[in-house]
Amino acid sequence: MRYSGVLAGFLTIAPGLLAQLPDSYYPGNFPGEYKKTIEGARKLWMKDAVVTHVEVEGQWGVPTAWFRFDLYSPSTGFFATYTVGGPRNGQSTFSYIQPINRMRLGEPLPPDLKVDLPEAIATLRKAGFHGGLGVIRVDMNGATGTQPLPSWSIHVGGKGPMYPPLFINAVDGKFIPVARAMDPPHGSDAELKAIWDKLLHRVPPPDVQPGHTSPSDCVVMLQMGFLGCP
Repeated sequence: MRYSGVLAGFLTIAPGLLAQLPDSYYPGNFPGEYKKTIEGARKLWMKDAVVTHVEVEGQWGVPTAWFRFDLYSPSTGFFATYTVGGPRNGQSTFSYIQPINRMRLGEPLPPDLKVDLPEAIATLRKAGFHGGLGVIRVDMNGATGTQPLPSWSIHVGGKGPMYPPLFINAVDGKFIPVARAMDPPHGSDAELKAIWDKLLHRVPPPDVQPGHTSPSDCVVMLQMGFLGCP
């Protein structure tokens, strides 16, 4: 059984049943594979192919994760996925998207992305977040009225899909405050409302002793735009 985002299948289980996966589990060489995927798609598939979405995937029993690239041809409406790494390395699937659905794809990613996934994870660790990771994607992200930015969106392990992820610019490697990267999600979940209230009102997290910031407090600080956690 495949789990999108790798850790989504691991960290939703009760704590203690499975250890946090090491950072070395995640694939590297993203900028190079991204560039080769676009060049190959334009040469062998559609000349106007663009990437609209990248997702990190994994599977029980496979020792490393891999990338799935979602490609789109604006002139034809055709859609393709291409897998780099893992048991389906080099495999593609194709489909057709009806014109009415094209706007749902969002803006395509730019042709040149520079930040590798191990870099993005190392940025989180250096900033003070040492918790588990959940679903990991690369998309264009931006709140309403702002210019979307190409970014890694890294969800916190054990949190639901509506919980705001951490955003890292895929071009310059800097944190993007979550209020800049996305609109407030719908829902009345108490935890979600509390985190969003903190983000919107810029309320600093509770005072903590240096070196004792909890993973959840660290996430709040990074989402609010702080450069690190004490």
